[in-house]
Amino acid sequence: MEKSKSNERKASSTTKLIAVLVIGILVGAAIGYYSASFSAAPSTAKTVTYTIGLASDLSSTGASFGEETLTSAQLAISDINSYLARSGSGVTFALSVQDSLSTTDGAVSAIKTLASAGYTIVLCHCWSGQLSAVESFAQSNKMLILDVSSTSNLLAVPKQDIYRLIAPDSFQGKALTTLIWDKGVRKVVVIYRNDAYGQGISGVFKTDFTGLGGNVVLEAYQGSLADYASEVTTLSSNVQSLGVGPQTGVLFIGFASEAVNIFTHASTDNTLTHVTWFSSEGPKGPDIIPPKVPASIGAFETQTNLTGTFPQSIVNNTIAINFLNEFQAKTGHTIFAYGEQAYDGIWLLANTILAVGSYNATAVNNLLPTLAQHMMGASGPMQMDSNGDRASQDYAVWTIVNTQGTYAFENIGGWAAATGTVTFSS
Repeated sequence: MEKSKSNERKASSTTKLIAVLVIGILVGAAIGYYSASFSAAPSTAKTVTYTIGLASDLSSTGASFGEETLTSAQLAISDINSYLARSGSGVTFALSVQDSLSTTDGAVSAIKTLASAGYTIVLCHCWSGQLSAVESFAQSNKMLILDVSSTSNLLAVPKQDIYRLIAPDSFQGKALTTLIWDKGVRKVVVIYRNDAYGQGISGVFKTDFTGLGGNVVLEAYQGSLADYASEVTTLSSNVQSLGVGPQTGVLFIGFASEAVNIFTHASTDNTLTHVTWFSSEGPKGPDIIPPKVPASIGAFETQTNLTGTFPQSIVNNTIAINFLNEFQAKTGHTIFAYGEQAYDGIWLLANTILAVGSYNATAVNNLLPTLAQHMMGASGPMQMDSNGDRASQDYAVWTIVNTQGTYAFENIGGWAAATGTVTFSS
């Protein structure tokens, strides 16, 4: 693959004109603005290829999320190049992909490999722990990292050259509080992954839920254990202490592989099968429902009415509808995870590179928040706060349904950040 830096000298002043036009794509696509813009672009531009790095979990426990990120990024690259070609531009974009292996060490290795190849502008499918691990290297090597999956409230601080396309979990903690309270549950045992992600959501949830008058018991667990039988035994005891009944629930905050093991043990526990379960976005994906897991787990999930939240615009705009249709056509299934954020992230990086007129991470960093302030993507408005995080976030409300033995996720409502309320679709 041709390296970006070796080509950037070839870009003429035409590139900057194309930049101005392409910036209108995301802002104006819903009203067809790009058609008029591109027809006016010159056809004499010299060729230049800009390569955006992509670090994504393509193996181990995070593979289903990472593969969705990759597919969405590829669709964005294809759409961008198609639009640029229609203008007669010689500018194209490409991806350089590294597997972050679903581990912190894997994420650091992926970022280092991209940097050594000269790719310093990177879209990252990094969980909060992974993002924390790569931050120091990225900053010391003047890289720009745009992350699509880190949500920890503990990282809601100024981050030099690092941005997050999902709002901090202070929003998700509030969304879960409203959802669970509206379901009539007043006593909750929170079993959470003892890392930046789990600590962030559980802390916000406990503060908000107890503020309403609810009762919360926190139970932390260590990630990546071989088995969680002991933790589930403790969970059952904690639920019994609150009293089994319609006002008692369990909130799981963690990832898919841990959820499967915990659900396996919980499905045979007479206490845990008789309370309502809730979840953060972490486990949502094909790895927790049949046929990836035994039907007994699917039965447990539907029996306990497992319901969760997920960062997603609750009103699909034209950009979202077009992207979701593209994704469905390419993969045969709907979005599970962070596809909309990945698609938007590539567009945001490409637009900023075009506006700068060169592959320069420092210059892109200086301009990116300003462009984001004026852009609408598949995931909704993309404004960022002073910490470089998405400034606001709506959440879809999902559950799992069984239709004649076929299990699937279904959105049943949403939490609006603007109003702080949950609305159910039926």
